[in-house]
Amino acid sequence: MAKTVHLLARRAWLCWLLLAAGAVTLGCAFPRYDWSVGVWVALIPLIQTVDGMRLPRVFWVSLAFFTIGFAVSFSWVTHSMIVYGGMSGWMAGVALAVMSGVCGLFSS
Repeated sequence: MAKTVHLLARRAWLCWLLLAAGAVTLGCAFPRYDWSVGVWVALIPLIQTVDGMRLPRVFWVSLAFFTIGFAVSFSWVTHSMIVYGGMSGWMAGVALAVMSGVCGLFSS
């Protein structure tokens, strides 16, 4: 029998581009942007990409996916920290990255 090769397995850049697009769509599905149907569409690239992968690789791919999604969803945090908390812009960005990473870790 001939072994079939998945389309995304041959093109890693396409895989990561689809994952990033899906993560941004997932982040936009929350109230600020309110693309509620995006939740159902956003997970398709993740499921398609991790199909057939080993478990440690699935963890890292889903961690990246959900961290990007939460960073888009929590984009209001930086504004709040700068305006109301008196933080500098780079410090608010680091806080957003840490918060998104922790939430992405729990979602992975």
